[in-house]
Formats: sequence, structure tokens, C-alpha cells
Amino acid sequence: MHQIFVYGTLLKGMYNYEIYCSAEDSYRQKAYVDGLLYSLKGRRYPALIEGKERIAGELHEVSEQTLKKIDELESYFGEGHPENEYDKKFVMAYAEDGSEIGEVPVYFYNIRNEKNRALLDQRITCNDYRKYVE
Repeated sequence: MHQIFVYGTLLKGMYNYEIYCSAEDSYRQKAYVDGLLYSLKGRRYPALIEGKERIAGELHEVSEQTLKKIDELESYFGEGHPENEYDKKFVMAYAEDGSEIGEVPVYFYNIRNEKNRALLDQRITCNDYRKYVE
């Protein structure tokens, strides 16, 4: 099984959680990573880029098969691939009390790609996608 940090449509109860993760009951706990959260023009999912804000999300534990499906969902083709919509990076995740959980893979929006960078819209200043869409 693989731990991943999610912050958007894969959050428990959101539409991609139901499609990709609910069968494995993958949710483990609320968590946070450092970054900046943005909405995307014409999209119904967020973008996380590097930054210093504490971004709310969840730790999930998924099978190898589910991880591959999530890589496809996130248009992740491999480390450093120029066409990635999201890059997978290992960063420190924190529990709600601020204690370190450990380094886990997180999908960061690939702003090296000009097409992706042009889609960045407004900062999600509440740093919590679930609160933003409610």
C-alpha cells in the first residue's frame, strides 16, 4: 500500500474520492502540507504550487493499482516529464496538532509548462479546497 496526500477532488466525500478511493476505504487522517492553493480557469479542481502556507488535506493509503489510476487522473507521466499536469513530489506532511507525519507523495501543479501556468487563477486564501467549494 502507498500513502499519498490529497487536497482537492480526491478528498473523502468529493467526486473523485468516490470514483478512485472509496472501494479501498483509503482515508487515514486529516493532514497538512506547505504550499499555495489556486483555482484554475475553466477547471473544477485546484492546483497546489510550492509555498509557505499550510494547506489542508488528507492522508490516504491506496494500492499500487489505485495509485496508477490516480497518476492517470493527475496527468502524471513520470518524474520531470514536460507534459505532466501535476508533478509528484515527496514533502513533509503534518498532523492537525502540527507534529510531523513524514514525507509523502503530493501532486504539485506543473507550472514549468506554459499552458498550465496560464490556467492559474485566484489564490484559495482559506488554504482548504473543501471550504472553498462549499
